[in-house]
Amino acid sequence: MRPDAGNPNAMTTGLAKLHYDPKWLEYGLIDLPFVNEQVKRYESGDDDNIEHYRYAAFRKLLEGAGSIDDLTLDRYVELAELDEDQEMAGAALGLLLRHNGLTEQQLNRIKTRQIFATRPLQNIIEQVQLLHELDSPTVTDAVFDRCVSIGKSEVQRKLLSKSKISPEQLAVLTDKGANRAIRNLARNQLRRHR
Repeated sequence: MRPDAGNPNAMTTGLAKLHYDPKWLEYGLIDLPFVNEQVKRYESGDDDNIEHYRYAAFRKLLEGAGSIDDLTLDRYVELAELDEDQEMAGAALGLLLRHNGLTEQQLNRIKTRQIFATRPLQNIIEQVQLLHELDSPTVTDAVFDRCVSIGKSEVQRKLLSKSKISPEQLAVLTDKGANRAIRNLARNQLRRHR
């Protein structure tokens, strides 16, 4: 039965059908129209993987949110910790870590929680921290070395956009860039320096 406004237990029924933790309702992070649409899709056989619906709810929490207040942040992480599908929860936490509204202070506060201890999430944390560090006017040798060793094109592309990158650093990126596009960009910038 699809939840609807005429059923006083509509929300609870829909949430149970898709295996949402009751705290989604307690925290007010999901609404009836959203759950109605998800249950309708699920019952139509459009997608039998119920974890995809919960992932969509995590994604919806971040869509359009410029910043995230600390309470919502803590609840998001808690809901991921409570989810029965920890692989999906890890993907939802990856979305959170990459969200532009997450401040450096918030990242530093949550990154030590046990749920973030996985290698994929630690890699995302390192990448996000490097992107924040590249916002500063200068690039230290230590930051440069981390940008090269992480091997992520998004980080190295931002590194190449810095005006203070030295010819020696560009030479390193021509050999050790994350991909051919990065190596070519570094090579072209190096030619302009000569």
